[in-house]
Amino acid sequence: MSDQLGELVMKVKLNQKVVALAAAGLVLLSGATVTSLAAWTDTEWVNGGVGTTPGVSSSMFDVEQNVTSGTTWTNNVASPGGTVDFGTVASTLTPGTSVVGFVRLRTIVNSVSGTLTLAPAAGNATGTLMNALTYGAWLHPTSGTCTTTNYNGAGFTQLVPDGSPLTTTSTVPFPLDAATSSAPGTEQTVCFRLTLPPLSNPADKTLEGLSADPIWQFNAISN
Repeated sequence: MSDQLGELVMKVKLNQKVVALAAAGLVLLSGATVTSLAAWTDTEWVNGGVGTTPGVSSSMFDVEQNVTSGTTWTNNVASPGGTVDFGTVASTLTPGTSVVGFVRLRTIVNSVSGTLTLAPAAGNATGTLMNALTYGAWLHPTSGTCTTTNYNGAGFTQLVPDGSPLTTTSTVPFPLDAATSSAPGTEQTVCFRLTLPPLSNPADKTLEGLSADPIWQFNAISN
C-alpha cells in the first residue's frame, strides 16, 4: 500500500515538473515572439512635373508692336511708344480732313494668348487742338487694308465709333493668339482714323498753327 502511495506521489511530482516546464516554454516562446516584432522600413519620393518630365513652370505673356509694314517689331511698355504714321497730310490738317494710320500687334515667342483693350488717348499737348480732334478705330487682320477708302470696310471690327473724342475708351476688347516656342502669335492690326472736324464758323482762327500728340495705350491681360 505504501509502495502504491509513493508511486502516486512521484507521478504527481513528475506532472508538476512537466506543467512547470511547459509554462516556462511558453514564457520563452513569448519572449522570442516579442524580439521578432522589429519591422522592415522603406521610403518613397515623388516630384511634381508635366507628364513624365520633372518640374513645373510659370507662363509668359508679352505683346510687341510694329507701326510699319516692315519686319521690325518692338516692345514699348513706356509712353509714348511707337509712332503711328498718319502720313504727311497729318502735318497740315485742315477742318474736315481725316487721316489713317495703324499699329500691328502680336504676342512674342512662347507667350500665352491675351485680350487687349484700347484706352483713351493722353497727350503731350493738351488744349484746343487735342480737344477738337476726334478719332475712330477698327480691327483689321493686316495693315494692308488700313486705307482711307477701306478703313471701315466689311468684315472689320469697330473698336471705337468714328467721330469719338480722343478721351473715348474702347468698349470692345479683342484677342491676341498664343505664340509657340518657335514663332510669335498671329498679328492683329488696329487702324486709327484721326479727324479734324469741320468748323461751325469757318472764320474761326483758334485752331490754326497748333499741334497735338495723341498717345494711345493698350491694356493687355493674359488669358
